[in-house]
Amino acid sequence: TNPVGRILNRFSADIGVLDRPIVEALFDVTEGLFVFACQFITTWIISPFILIPGLALIFVYKAITKYFVNAIKVSRGLELVSKSPVYSFFSMTLSGLVTIKAFKQGDSFINHCNRLLDEHGKASLTYYTMVRAFSFSIDYTSVLYMILSVMIFIFMRDQSTNPGLIGLAISYSLGLTERVQWILRQSITTDMLMSSTARILKDRKSVV
Repeated sequence: TNPVGRILNRFSADIGVLDRPIVEALFDVTEGLFVFACQFITTWIISPFILIPGLALIFVYKAITKYFVNAIKVSRGLELVSKSPVYSFFSMTLSGLVTIKAFKQGDSFINHCNRLLDEHGKASLTYYTMVRAFSFSIDYTSVLYMILSVMIFIFMRDQSTNPGLIGLAISYSLGLTERVQWILRQSITTDMLMSSTARILKDRKSVV
């Protein structure tokens, strides 16, 4: 049998994910891909040499994502699993509140609740640490790409090239790195949120 807290946690969290977060994440990924494609094509038309570091950047981003994605998913799963005992214990405490007071077990239940909260806090801290480490790696790589892009625009520009176009290309290059980071983060988020959809479909089949 499943504890009450696990059922409440899964039902409320999964339904809440379907209501809003998963839609927003999918929209962010789709919009980000279109904007990234437009900015990259515009930059490439202005200076074709930018394609070389751009392709290298894609492979580096892919390697970073592959390295962090499993850690982020596992830590997120631990964060969700450690939340269920908190719900179960809270529900059990409310149902047996009279018995707890009668046998003077309030301190024991408070200490046990604190231990459960500590476990959930550790899992939550691990998850957010993995996300920040992933963001830092993407930012560091993006800075190197921005420096290289500016050098390419400055030293390999043609005399006939309009300086306004060079400024536009540099501006787009600065925006590309931030856009790519957002796309990668939302892609991982979408992948994790889809597990809620899978659980709801699985529970629906088991009930039916």
